[in-house]
Amino acid sequence: IEIIKAMWNGAFQEGAIARYNIGIDVGWRNHPHNGAGIFLTGDVEGSQIYNNTIIQLSQLQYKAISFSDGWNGPSGWPTNSLIHNNIFYAGGTSPTYHENATFDDRGNVLSQNLYHGAIAPPPEDAAPLTGDPRFVNPAGLTADDFKVTFGAAAISNGMPVAGNGGLDFFGNAVASGTPPTLGFHEYLSDPVIDSDGDAMVDLWESVHGLDPGSASDA
Repeated sequence: IEIIKAMWNGAFQEGAIARYNIGIDVGWRNHPHNGAGIFLTGDVEGSQIYNNTIIQLSQLQYKAISFSDGWNGPSGWPTNSLIHNNIFYAGGTSPTYHENATFDDRGNVLSQNLYHGAIAPPPEDAAPLTGDPRFVNPAGLTADDFKVTFGAAAISNGMPVAGNGGLDFFGNAVASGTPPTLGFHEYLSDPVIDSDGDAMVDLWESVHGLDPGSASDA
């Protein structure tokens, strides 16, 4: 996800919104002016980047978030931007690392994101979360592989967002007044997710007093 100041005409993005996206094996280029999973550069203002899932599986490095003072030379820093409810996951067997964001405090807020795997929360995150997002298949390559399942640290731990568009990546409903699931997938309204593989979907099990995390109740 890039929110940039255009180098060819000096224009900048204002009020950009990036939500309910997934990036698989992204954020691997360790460069000050591009390559991060979430990258803001120049005097962009009022960006909202929330409920995205940023995955790195096999690269030797992982730069999750980066701020810069201009893509083509200094042009000011991002201001009044909000980055929250995202999942940053560094997996695989190859060594990975997270380069702390160059975060200039000009009204920007980095908060309530989930970090898991070979990555630690950056000190700039005001309220970071850690814990297993319990992806369907952490080694997968499709969006369905990175849905969260029952018991995930991401569920109901997000910051409510008014005007959030109402739908996640898969078209599942997202409430605006209650804490959402972190990342691009809204677990609580998914009508097909079956965490324990017992041929009963989680929503049905929850409604009928069964355990979505145990196949023994089948």
